[in-house]
Amino acid sequence: TDNDEGEIWEKALHALKEIGNAQIVSYGAYEVRFLRQMRDRHPLPPEDVAFVDQLIETSINLVGCIYGTVYFPTFSNSLKEVGRYLGFEWTWPNASGAAAPLLRRGWELGIGDDLRRELVSYNMDDCRAASTVANALVRLCGGEPGVEVVDVGSLEVAFQQAWGKFDSALPAFTKINNAAYWDYQRDRVYVR
Repeated sequence: TDNDEGEIWEKALHALKEIGNAQIVSYGAYEVRFLRQMRDRHPLPPEDVAFVDQLIETSINLVGCIYGTVYFPTFSNSLKEVGRYLGFEWTWPNASGAAAPLLRRGWELGIGDDLRRELVSYNMDDCRAASTVANALVRLCGGEPGVEVVDVGSLEVAFQQAWGKFDSALPAFTKINNAAYWDYQRDRVYVR
């Protein structure tokens, strides 16, 4: 329950300290936001605050490592898409981050302990998928043989991006399109 949160937080910190040089590797910013929230919500001794601050400072967000640098042939950089591309399969075939809060809420309402097991299993699969992505990034950065990589700078651009002539079925659409160009120039192009 909410009343148990402080005790669970202390146990989590104790477990992390026992690891030694713990480091958080995440897929997204949720974990760091959570650490900040819990640090601010529950009073801690100064050494524990320093420990949490170190966890936050040394954490690695895999999405931040990928974004704008590595382009997987997927429609998005979501863990589900990238993980599946790299060969990871969730035990729950239709795994979805949107379903996790529903599983948790059902478990909290006492609908069944099997929901808790399903939630834990889903979260473990997400951790394993994030590990799969991290390992792939290490292989890519290390230039490991057998890893297929294409430097996007070496690719030829098959088209030139330019403002083309807008052919409209209705004359009014031409006026609207011209106004859109003006708005773009006003908002994006600056000349002194």
